[in-house]
Amino acid sequence: MTEGAFRASIGPMRLPPQVFHRFDGHRVRRFLLLRPFGPATELDGDADPSAPLPDYDAAADLAPRTPQMLERDLEIRDLARPRVAPPIAIDCDRSGSCCAQYPLITATREEQDRGLVTLRQRGAWSLPYAEAEAFAPVFPGHAEPVSPIFSGDGCGFLGAQGCKIHAAGGALAKPATCRQFPLQVIHCGDHLELSQLPQCACAARCIRPSTPEDWSHEALTELQTIPEVPELVAVDERRMLPRSAYLQWVRALADVVLTPGEGNPSQHLHRAAESLGLSLAPLSVPWLERLEERALDEADRLEVHLAPTSPQPRGLRWTAELASQLVVSKLDRTEPKRVPHPSDRSVLALALRAHLLLELPTLASTLTDLARLLELTESSRGLGLSQELDPRCEPFTLLLYLWATTKWPVSSEPGPIDR
Repeated sequence: MTEGAFRASIGPMRLPPQVFHRFDGHRVRRFLLLRPFGPATELDGDADPSAPLPDYDAAADLAPRTPQMLERDLEIRDLARPRVAPPIAIDCDRSGSCCAQYPLITATREEQDRGLVTLRQRGAWSLPYAEAEAFAPVFPGHAEPVSPIFSGDGCGFLGAQGCKIHAAGGALAKPATCRQFPLQVIHCGDHLELSQLPQCACAARCIRPSTPEDWSHEALTELQTIPEVPELVAVDERRMLPRSAYLQWVRALADVVLTPGEGNPSQHLHRAAESLGLSLAPLSVPWLERLEERALDEADRLEVHLAPTSPQPRGLRWTAELASQLVVSKLDRTEPKRVPHPSDRSVLALALRAHLLLELPTLASTLTDLARLLELTESSRGLGLSQELDPRCEPFTLLLYLWATTKWPVSSEPGPIDR
Protein backbone atom coordinates (compact mmCIF):
# COMPACT_ATOMS: atom_id res chain seq x y z
CA MET A 1 0.00 0.00 0.00
CA THR A 2 1.34 3.42 -0.89
CA GLU A 3 1.50 6.23 1.64
CA GLY A 4 -1.42 7.95 -0.04
CA ALA A 5 -3.63 4.88 0.20
CA PHE A 6 -2.40 4.20 3.73
CA ARG A 7 -3.15 7.70 4.94
CA ALA A 8 -6.49 7.81 3.16
CA SER A 9 -7.50 4.60 4.91
CA ILE A 10 -6.73 5.64 8.46
CA GLY A 11 -9.04 8.56 9.28
CA PRO A 12 -8.40 10.43 12.54
CA MET A 13 -9.39 7.52 14.81
CA ARG A 14 -9.85 4.43 12.62
CA LEU A 15 -6.38 2.97 12.69
CA PRO A 16 -5.68 0.44 15.45
CA PRO A 17 -2.47 1.02 17.39
CA GLN A 18 0.69 0.25 15.44
CA VAL A 19 3.74 -1.45 16.92
CA PHE A 20 7.15 -0.16 15.87
CA HIS A 21 10.25 -2.34 16.33
CA ARG A 22 13.81 -1.00 16.56
CA PHE A 23 17.10 -2.79 17.14
CA ASP A 24 19.15 -0.64 19.53
CA GLY A 25 22.45 -2.47 19.03
CA HIS A 26 21.69 -5.06 21.72
CA ARG A 27 18.03 -6.05 21.48
CA VAL A 28 14.84 -5.37 19.57
CA ARG A 29 12.65 -2.87 21.44
CA ARG A 30 8.92 -2.48 20.84
CA PHE A 31 6.98 0.78 20.87
CA LEU A 32 3.26 1.42 20.60
CA LEU A 33 2.58 4.38 18.29
CA LEU A 34 -0.16 6.55 19.76
CA ARG A 35 -0.82 7.91 16.28
CA PRO A 36 0.80 7.26 12.89
CA PHE A 37 4.39 8.60 12.82
CA GLY A 38 4.41 9.02 16.65
CA PRO A 39 4.50 9.81 19.51
CA ALA A 40 5.02 6.42 21.16
CA THR A 41 5.22 4.57 24.43
CA GLU A 42 7.56 1.63 25.00
CA LEU A 43 6.15 -1.83 25.61
CA ASP A 44 7.96 -3.61 28.42
CA GLY A 45 8.68 -7.32 28.13
CA ASP A 46 5.54 -9.26 27.25
CA ALA A 47 3.22 -6.26 27.53
CA ASP A 48 0.08 -6.75 25.43
CA PRO A 49 0.08 -4.15 22.63
CA SER A 50 -3.69 -4.63 22.21
CA ALA A 51 -4.39 -3.40 25.74
CA PRO A 52 -6.08 0.02 26.16
CA LEU A 53 -3.93 2.92 25.07
CA PRO A 54 -2.37 5.29 27.61
CA ASP A 55 -4.16 8.59 28.19
CA TYR A 56 -3.89 10.39 24.86
CA ASP A 57 -6.41 12.60 23.08
CA ALA A 58 -5.78 11.73 19.44
CA ALA A 59 -8.80 13.71 18.24
CA ALA A 60 -7.50 16.90 19.86
CA ASP A 61 -3.98 16.22 18.63
CA LEU A 62 -5.02 15.70 15.01
CA ALA A 63 -8.20 17.79 14.76
CA PRO A 64 -6.66 20.62 12.69
CA ARG A 65 -5.41 18.10 10.13
CA THR A 66 -8.85 16.85 9.06
CA PRO A 67 -8.46 16.61 5.26
CA GLN A 68 -10.99 17.28 2.54
CA MET A 69 -10.01 14.08 0.76
CA LEU A 70 -12.43 11.18 1.15
CA GLU A 71 -11.68 7.47 1.40
CA ARG A 72 -12.83 5.17 -1.38
CA ASP A 73 -12.76 1.39 -1.45
CA LEU A 74 -11.22 0.52 -4.80
CA GLU A 75 -13.58 -1.51 -7.01
CA ILE A 76 -12.82 -3.63 -10.07
CA ARG A 77 -14.71 -1.17 -12.28
CA ASP A 78 -12.47 1.63 -11.04
CA LEU A 79 -9.47 -0.04 -12.64
CA ALA A 80 -11.10 0.39 -16.05
CA ARG A 81 -11.57 4.15 -15.62
CA PRO A 82 -9.41 6.47 -17.73
CA ARG A 83 -6.14 7.46 -16.08
CA VAL A 84 -4.54 10.89 -16.10
CA ALA A 85 -0.81 11.14 -15.43
CA PRO A 86 1.26 14.27 -14.78
CA PRO A 87 4.16 15.41 -16.98
CA ILE A 88 6.75 14.83 -14.24
CA ALA A 89 7.81 11.81 -12.18
CA ILE A 90 10.36 10.82 -9.54
CA ASP A 91 13.12 8.26 -9.73
CA CYS A 92 14.57 6.42 -6.73
CA ASP A 93 18.15 7.54 -6.15
CA ARG A 94 18.72 4.51 -3.85
CA SER A 95 20.05 6.76 -1.10
CA GLY A 96 17.73 5.23 1.48
CA SER A 97 16.35 8.65 2.31
CA CYS A 98 12.69 7.64 2.29
CA CYS A 99 13.45 4.32 3.97
CA ALA A 100 14.77 6.31 6.91
CA GLN A 101 11.84 8.76 6.98
CA TYR A 102 9.06 6.20 7.32
CA PRO A 103 9.30 4.04 10.46
CA LEU A 104 6.73 1.51 9.18
CA ILE A 105 7.14 0.04 5.69
CA THR A 106 4.23 -2.33 5.14
CA ALA A 107 4.83 -5.71 3.51
CA THR A 108 3.06 -9.06 3.22
CA ARG A 109 4.40 -12.31 4.64
CA GLU A 110 5.07 -13.45 1.08
CA GLU A 111 7.16 -10.35 0.45
CA GLN A 112 8.97 -10.90 3.73
CA ASP A 113 9.88 -14.47 2.75
CA ARG A 114 11.01 -13.39 -0.72
CA GLY A 115 13.29 -10.73 0.72
CA LEU A 116 14.83 -13.07 3.27
CA VAL A 117 15.38 -15.81 0.68
CA THR A 118 17.04 -13.25 -1.61
CA LEU A 119 19.50 -12.27 1.12
CA ARG A 120 20.10 -15.88 2.15
CA GLN A 121 21.05 -16.80 -1.40
CA ARG A 122 23.78 -14.18 -1.32
CA GLY A 123 25.54 -15.88 1.57
CA ALA A 124 25.60 -15.93 5.34
CA TRP A 125 23.26 -13.67 7.29
CA SER A 126 25.20 -10.47 7.99
CA LEU A 127 22.76 -8.34 9.97
CA PRO A 128 23.34 -7.91 13.73
CA TYR A 129 19.97 -9.43 14.74
CA ALA A 130 18.32 -12.78 14.10
CA GLU A 131 16.62 -13.45 10.78
CA ALA A 132 13.38 -14.20 12.62
CA GLU A 133 13.43 -10.65 14.02
CA ALA A 134 14.02 -8.89 10.70
CA PHE A 135 10.29 -8.31 10.13
CA ALA A 136 7.55 -7.80 12.70
CA PRO A 137 3.75 -7.40 12.54
CA VAL A 138 2.49 -3.81 12.33
CA PHE A 139 -0.83 -4.36 14.13
CA PRO A 140 -1.35 -6.34 17.36
CA GLY A 141 -3.11 -9.65 16.79
CA HIS A 142 -2.60 -9.61 13.00
CA ALA A 143 -0.02 -11.71 11.18
CA GLU A 144 0.25 -9.13 8.40
CA PRO A 145 1.08 -6.58 7.27
CA VAL A 146 4.61 -6.77 8.59
CA SER A 147 7.36 -4.17 8.49
CA PRO A 148 11.16 -4.40 8.47
CA ILE A 149 12.47 -3.43 11.88
CA PHE A 150 14.53 -0.27 12.21
CA SER A 151 18.20 -0.44 13.02
CA GLY A 152 20.09 2.74 13.80
CA ASP A 153 18.17 5.54 12.13
CA GLY A 154 16.61 3.72 9.20
CA CYS A 155 15.17 0.50 7.81
CA GLY A 156 17.15 -2.49 9.03
CA PHE A 157 17.97 -3.48 5.44
CA LEU A 158 19.71 -0.21 4.63
CA GLY A 159 23.45 -0.36 4.17
CA ALA A 160 26.12 2.05 3.05
CA GLN A 161 25.15 1.38 -0.58
CA GLY A 162 21.39 1.53 -0.03
CA CYS A 163 18.88 -1.30 0.25
CA LYS A 164 20.56 -4.70 0.68
CA ILE A 165 17.53 -6.56 -0.71
CA HIS A 166 17.60 -4.41 -3.86
CA ALA A 167 21.34 -4.94 -4.23
CA ALA A 168 20.95 -8.70 -3.88
CA GLY A 169 17.89 -9.32 -6.03
CA GLY A 170 16.94 -6.12 -7.85
CA ALA A 171 13.86 -3.94 -7.38
CA LEU A 172 11.40 -6.84 -7.76
CA ALA A 173 12.80 -8.50 -4.63
CA LYS A 174 11.58 -5.59 -2.50
CA PRO A 175 8.04 -5.23 -1.06
CA ALA A 176 5.51 -3.46 -3.27
CA THR A 177 5.43 -0.49 -0.88
CA CYS A 178 9.14 0.09 -1.48
CA ARG A 179 8.82 -0.28 -5.25
CA GLN A 180 5.78 1.96 -5.63
CA PHE A 181 6.47 4.74 -3.14
CA PRO A 182 5.65 7.61 -3.57
CA LEU A 183 2.88 6.63 -6.01
CA GLN A 184 -0.47 8.34 -5.37
CA VAL A 185 -3.69 7.19 -7.05
CA ILE A 186 -6.70 9.48 -6.60
CA HIS A 187 -10.30 8.90 -7.63
CA CYS A 188 -11.61 12.00 -9.38
CA GLY A 189 -15.15 10.97 -10.27
CA ASP A 190 -15.00 9.65 -13.82
CA HIS A 191 -11.24 9.00 -13.91
CA LEU A 192 -8.17 8.17 -11.79
CA GLU A 193 -5.34 10.64 -11.41
CA LEU A 194 -1.82 9.28 -10.92
CA SER A 195 0.88 11.27 -9.19
CA GLN A 196 3.77 10.97 -6.77
CA LEU A 197 3.95 12.49 -3.32
CA PRO A 198 6.41 15.39 -3.07
CA GLN A 199 7.62 14.71 0.49
CA CYS A 200 9.80 11.83 -0.72
CA ALA A 201 13.21 12.87 0.65
CA CYS A 202 15.03 12.53 -2.67
CA ALA A 203 12.27 14.08 -4.83
CA ALA A 204 14.10 17.34 -5.45
CA ARG A 205 17.17 15.44 -6.61
CA CYS A 206 15.54 13.14 -9.14
CA ILE A 207 12.51 14.78 -10.76
CA ARG A 208 12.35 14.15 -14.51
CA PRO A 209 9.81 14.08 -17.37
CA SER A 210 7.17 11.40 -16.98
CA THR A 211 6.98 8.31 -19.21
CA PRO A 212 4.15 5.74 -19.61
CA GLU A 213 6.30 3.15 -17.81
CA ASP A 214 6.06 5.21 -14.61
CA TRP A 215 2.36 4.38 -14.16
CA SER A 216 1.93 0.62 -14.44
CA HIS A 217 -1.57 -0.91 -14.30
CA GLU A 218 -0.27 -3.65 -11.99
CA ALA A 219 0.43 -1.11 -9.26
CA LEU A 220 -3.27 -0.22 -9.10
CA THR A 221 -4.39 -3.80 -8.57
CA GLU A 222 -2.42 -3.99 -5.31
CA LEU A 223 -4.30 -1.08 -3.70
CA GLN A 224 -7.34 -1.56 -1.47
CA THR A 225 -8.39 2.01 -0.76
CA ILE A 226 -7.52 5.26 -2.48
CA PRO A 227 -8.20 8.93 -1.76
CA GLU A 228 -11.15 10.52 -3.53
CA VAL A 229 -11.64 14.18 -4.39
CA PRO A 230 -15.05 15.22 -2.98
CA GLU A 231 -17.78 16.42 -5.31
CA LEU A 232 -17.60 19.84 -3.64
CA VAL A 233 -14.24 21.30 -2.54
CA ALA A 234 -14.26 23.95 0.21
CA VAL A 235 -12.52 27.19 -0.77
CA ASP A 236 -13.05 28.67 2.68
CA GLU A 237 -15.71 28.42 5.40
CA ARG A 238 -18.37 29.90 3.09
CA ARG A 239 -17.64 28.93 -0.52
CA MET A 240 -17.41 25.65 -2.43
CA LEU A 241 -16.02 24.63 -5.83
CA PRO A 242 -17.45 21.76 -7.90
CA ARG A 243 -14.93 18.96 -8.33
CA SER A 244 -14.60 19.58 -12.07
CA ALA A 245 -13.83 23.28 -11.51
CA TYR A 246 -11.27 22.48 -8.80
CA LEU A 247 -9.51 19.93 -11.02
CA GLN A 248 -9.32 22.37 -13.93
CA TRP A 249 -7.97 25.12 -11.64
CA VAL A 250 -5.34 22.98 -9.88
CA ARG A 251 -4.04 21.44 -13.12
CA ALA A 252 -3.68 24.88 -14.67
CA LEU A 253 -1.83 26.06 -11.56
CA ALA A 254 0.56 23.08 -11.69
CA ASP A 255 1.27 23.72 -15.38
CA VAL A 256 2.02 27.40 -14.74
CA VAL A 257 4.32 26.53 -11.84
CA LEU A 258 6.33 24.27 -14.15
CA THR A 259 6.69 26.93 -16.84
CA PRO A 260 10.17 28.57 -16.70
CA GLY A 261 10.31 32.35 -16.54
CA GLU A 262 6.76 32.72 -15.22
CA GLY A 263 7.61 33.88 -11.69
CA ASN A 264 8.74 31.96 -8.62
CA PRO A 265 6.59 29.38 -6.78
CA SER A 266 5.63 31.78 -3.97
CA GLN A 267 4.25 34.27 -6.48
CA HIS A 268 2.20 31.52 -8.13
CA LEU A 269 0.59 30.54 -4.85
CA HIS A 270 -0.37 34.11 -4.03
CA ARG A 271 -1.80 34.62 -7.53
CA ALA A 272 -3.71 31.34 -7.21
CA ALA A 273 -5.16 32.52 -3.92
CA GLU A 274 -6.15 35.85 -5.49
CA SER A 275 -7.94 33.97 -8.29
CA LEU A 276 -10.14 32.46 -5.55
CA GLY A 277 -10.66 35.78 -3.81
CA LEU A 278 -8.29 34.86 -0.97
CA SER A 279 -5.47 36.70 0.76
CA LEU A 280 -2.76 34.53 2.29
CA ALA A 281 -1.54 35.29 5.80
CA PRO A 282 2.26 35.79 5.89
CA LEU A 283 4.70 34.31 8.37
CA SER A 284 4.29 36.04 11.70
CA VAL A 285 6.26 36.06 14.93
CA PRO A 286 3.48 34.25 16.90
CA TRP A 287 3.28 31.52 14.23
CA LEU A 288 7.07 31.10 14.13
CA GLU A 289 7.23 30.94 17.93
CA ARG A 290 4.56 28.25 17.92
CA LEU A 291 6.44 26.40 15.18
CA GLU A 292 9.64 26.42 17.24
CA GLU A 293 7.81 25.16 20.32
CA ARG A 294 5.95 22.45 18.42
CA ALA A 295 9.03 21.28 16.53
CA LEU A 296 11.07 20.85 19.70
CA ASP A 297 8.18 19.15 21.50
CA GLU A 298 7.60 16.76 18.60
CA ALA A 299 11.33 15.98 18.34
CA ASP A 300 11.38 15.07 22.05
CA ARG A 301 8.33 12.83 21.59
CA LEU A 302 9.73 11.09 18.52
CA GLU A 303 13.09 10.43 20.19
CA VAL A 304 11.32 8.06 22.57
CA HIS A 305 11.31 5.50 19.74
CA LEU A 306 13.56 6.96 17.03
CA ALA A 307 17.29 7.59 17.13
CA PRO A 308 18.16 11.32 17.47
CA THR A 309 20.00 11.04 14.15
CA SER A 310 16.84 9.94 12.30
CA PRO A 311 15.56 12.41 9.69
CA GLN A 312 12.35 13.20 11.64
CA PRO A 313 13.76 14.44 14.99
CA ARG A 314 16.88 15.83 13.36
CA GLY A 315 14.75 17.69 10.81
CA LEU A 316 12.43 19.01 13.51
CA ARG A 317 15.33 20.44 15.51
CA TRP A 318 16.65 22.04 12.32
CA THR A 319 13.19 23.52 11.74
CA ALA A 320 13.08 24.87 15.31
CA GLU A 321 16.43 26.60 14.77
CA LEU A 322 15.18 28.07 11.50
CA ALA A 323 12.04 29.40 13.21
CA SER A 324 14.10 30.86 16.06
CA GLN A 325 16.43 32.71 13.70
CA LEU A 326 13.51 34.07 11.69
CA VAL A 327 11.85 35.38 14.87
CA VAL A 328 15.04 37.27 15.73
CA SER A 329 15.34 38.67 12.20
CA LYS A 330 11.71 39.81 12.17
CA LEU A 331 12.02 41.51 15.55
CA ASP A 332 15.26 43.17 14.42
CA ARG A 333 13.73 44.05 11.03
CA THR A 334 16.70 42.37 9.33
CA GLU A 335 14.87 39.61 7.52
CA PRO A 336 17.14 37.36 5.43
CA LYS A 337 17.12 37.36 1.68
CA ARG A 338 14.80 34.68 0.30
CA VAL A 339 16.69 32.39 -2.09
CA PRO A 340 14.52 30.30 -4.46
CA HIS A 341 15.95 27.14 -6.04
CA PRO A 342 14.88 25.55 -9.34
CA SER A 343 13.83 22.37 -7.52
CA ASP A 344 11.18 24.31 -5.55
CA ARG A 345 9.19 24.75 -8.75
CA SER A 346 9.10 21.02 -9.51
CA VAL A 347 8.39 19.96 -5.93
CA LEU A 348 5.46 22.39 -5.70
CA ALA A 349 4.09 21.05 -9.00
CA LEU A 350 4.28 17.53 -7.55
CA ALA A 351 2.41 18.73 -4.45
CA LEU A 352 -0.36 20.22 -6.58
CA ARG A 353 -0.64 17.13 -8.79
CA ALA A 354 -0.84 14.93 -5.68
CA HIS A 355 -3.66 17.15 -4.37
CA LEU A 356 -1.94 18.19 -1.18
CA LEU A 357 -4.22 21.22 -1.39
CA LEU A 358 -6.89 18.90 0.04
CA GLU A 359 -4.74 18.05 3.08
CA LEU A 360 -6.52 20.66 5.25
CA PRO A 361 -10.23 21.54 5.62
CA THR A 362 -10.14 24.42 3.10
CA LEU A 363 -8.10 25.53 0.11
CA ALA A 364 -7.51 28.81 1.96
CA SER A 365 -5.77 27.08 4.86
CA THR A 366 -3.65 24.81 2.66
CA LEU A 367 -2.57 27.57 0.28
CA THR A 368 -1.52 29.61 3.32
CA ASP A 369 0.54 26.75 4.71
CA LEU A 370 2.23 25.94 1.39
CA ALA A 371 3.18 29.60 0.99
CA ARG A 372 4.66 29.54 4.49
CA LEU A 373 6.62 26.37 3.74
CA LEU A 374 8.08 28.01 0.64
CA GLU A 375 9.04 31.11 2.63
CA LEU A 376 10.70 28.92 5.28
CA THR A 377 12.53 27.01 2.53
CA GLU A 378 13.81 30.12 0.76
CA SER A 379 14.73 31.83 4.04
CA SER A 380 16.73 28.80 5.20
CA ARG A 381 18.98 29.29 2.17
CA GLY A 382 19.32 33.01 2.86
CA LEU A 383 20.38 32.23 6.43
CA GLY A 384 22.79 29.49 5.31
CA LEU A 385 20.86 26.91 7.34
CA SER A 386 20.13 24.72 4.32
CA GLN A 387 23.80 23.65 4.43
CA GLU A 388 23.29 22.32 7.97
CA LEU A 389 20.39 20.07 6.99
CA ASP A 390 20.63 16.27 7.10
CA PRO A 391 22.29 15.49 3.71
CA ARG A 392 19.67 12.82 3.04
CA CYS A 393 17.02 15.54 2.88
CA GLU A 394 16.34 18.86 1.11
CA PRO A 395 14.59 21.87 2.69
CA PHE A 396 11.29 21.98 0.82
CA THR A 397 10.67 18.20 0.73
CA LEU A 398 11.64 17.90 4.42
CA LEU A 399 9.24 20.67 5.46
CA LEU A 400 6.46 19.10 3.38
CA TYR A 401 7.12 15.75 5.04
CA LEU A 402 7.08 17.18 8.56
CA TRP A 403 3.98 19.25 7.76
CA ALA A 404 2.16 16.13 6.52
CA THR A 405 3.22 13.73 9.28
CA THR A 406 3.82 15.55 12.56
CA LYS A 407 1.97 17.82 14.97
CA TRP A 408 2.60 21.01 13.04
CA PRO A 409 1.11 24.50 13.57
CA VAL A 410 -1.23 24.69 10.57
CA SER A 411 -3.24 27.68 9.41
CA SER A 412 -6.54 25.96 10.22
CA GLU A 413 -5.71 25.80 13.93
CA PRO A 414 -7.74 27.87 16.36
CA GLY A 415 -5.90 30.57 18.26
CA PRO A 416 -4.06 33.81 17.50
CA ILE A 417 -1.31 32.36 15.30
CA ASP A 418 -1.57 34.97 12.54
CA ARG A 419 -2.03 38.24 14.43
